[in-house]
Amino acid sequence: MRYIGTLSEKDKKELDSLFTHHNSHSVRRRAHTILLSAQRFTIGEIAQIYEVYRDTVIATFSRWEKDGILGLYDAPKSGRPPILSDDEADKAIALLKEAPRSVKKALASTKETTGKEISQSTLKRIAKNANLRWKRIRKSPKGKRNKVAFKQSKEEIAALHGSR
Repeated sequence: MRYIGTLSEKDKKELDSLFTHHNSHSVRRRAHTILLSAQRFTIGEIAQIYEVYRDTVIATFSRWEKDGILGLYDAPKSGRPPILSDDEADKAIALLKEAPRSVKKALASTKETTGKEISQSTLKRIAKNANLRWKRIRKSPKGKRNKVAFKQSKEEIAALHGSR
């Protein structure tokens, strides 16, 4: 039987905080795995709780023993570097906030200020990461209706309601 040894109060508090408040599901699961092991749950029981393989639980234990709290976090992943730096992305968000109904203007302004061309989807992703909501603007057909026919129809409906 393999268990995580007794945890210090500091580790318990930090693991509990990670388990209850961290954004990443993986980090929350790993923190809870360590807490369960400290409560003498077996590897098999923990694997059954989270519906993962035993090897996954063992790997979490190994990362904890090797790196401590830092071992619970995901390692950086490779990928394409971002087109805009953090400062440039902040400028793009500010430009988008100036004209929120015109993405094309924000894209053109971003290209002028940064010298880098980005797509609409890139700007939307940057806006989403900045907790901005992206919604389609619904336009009312109110201005396109025939006012005389609309008034006549309202009167007919009122007359029908009154005849009941």
